[in-house]
Amino acid sequence: MTTTLLYPIAPTQFSRPQADRTVRADAETLRDLFLATLDSAVSVAFGERYWDLDRACWEASTPNWDGYGANAVDPHAYRRAKAFLDALPMIIHSPEISVDPDGEVSFTWQRGPRRVFSVSLGGDGRLSWAALLGAASEYGTEFFVDELPTAIETNLARLFPAGA
Repeated sequence: MTTTLLYPIAPTQFSRPQADRTVRADAETLRDLFLATLDSAVSVAFGERYWDLDRACWEASTPNWDGYGANAVDPHAYRRAKAFLDALPMIIHSPEISVDPDGEVSFTWQRGPRRVFSVSLGGDGRLSWAALLGAASEYGTEFFVDELPTAIETNLARLFPAGA
């Protein structure tokens, strides 16, 4: 007997399954394993971005971490960076995460030499961003509270068009 679980997947979120009618323990185990993959706290696939954030902040946790007088990571920037990652759609590739010498947390997506988008997030919620997409370049400042500002969403959509 083969059991197939159907999970409707929306473009930016995963849906939890409806009540199932499985009777076999192996089907229940399979369902539980699949649900665990959706949990960013334990998932290798979806938790990588959080692990990268923790690793970068740990490496920058003391003053002068770079040997050139850099500030330690701002604890408020770290907390906001976790919320920023929560706000990113899961379909967006994980960014490269680093800490700037001023203690802000940076996120960079690069898809080629002239296809780069970078965001630096401060403890006060200020997002400084820059995009290089082909011959066009743009930059700006936004504030992050609980959801991605339109400029950030727009540039991520330009860097990762549907189906790419």
